[in-house]
Amino acid sequence: MSTFKTISEAEILAAFTAAPSAIIGDMTLRDLICLILHIMHCAQAVQNDNHALNYLYLACPDTFWANYSGDAYTMTPAHPGNFPTFHTPTTTADIANGRAAWE
Repeated sequence: MSTFKTISEAEILAAFTAAPSAIIGDMTLRDLICLILHIMHCAQAVQNDNHALNYLYLACPDTFWANYSGDAYTMTPAHPGNFPTFHTPTTTADIANGRAAWE
C-alpha cells in the first residue's frame, strides 16, 4: 500500500536537471522529443514509494508505458483523507491500533 509523503519544493527542484532551452519559432520533432525526455527524467528524479520508476507513470501516457516497464500501468493512489477511518472497532485497543497504523 502506498503512503503519502510531503516533500518540499526545494527538495524537488534540487533533483531536476536544467531546463531545455526555450523554443523560439516553430517546434520541431527534435524539440518535442527533448522536452518529453526532460519531463520523463524529472519524473524519475524524485523518489516515491508508489512505483520503482518513481513518478514516470505521471509523465508517460499509459499507451507508452509498456516501453518502460513490464508492470501494469500504475494508478495514482487515492488520497486517504484528513482523518483516519476506523472500520468497526470493537475495543479501545482496536481504535489505538488503527490510529497507529494510519499514522
